[in-house]
Amino acid sequence: MNWKTLLAGAAVGFATSYATKEIISRNYSISSDRVLKLVKAAFKEQGPISGSWINMQKEPYETANSTHLIYRGGITRLNEGINQSYEFLADSKTGDLLDIYEI
Repeated sequence: MNWKTLLAGAAVGFATSYATKEIISRNYSISSDRVLKLVKAAFKEQGPISGSWINMQKEPYETANSTHLIYRGGITRLNEGINQSYEFLADSKTGDLLDIYEI
């Protein structure tokens, strides 16, 4: 086997694997169930949760700097005997909370 052929094959293999990794990482998103678990864990730090929901369809959300694909969901928790409901917007790629507001 020729060294040039071996190096060319290795270079093509490396380039293909790098391109595949980049394509997959751009299109990757966390499942809605995983995002809901992350949000619930954040809310549980401030008290017990009595209910939660999440829309499984991603939707576009524009901020001042960029557009994100987000999951929309809600959390209900008991605070001093009163149910408080919150709606949240979470980034579908990272699970980070982008917005939370009381309903």
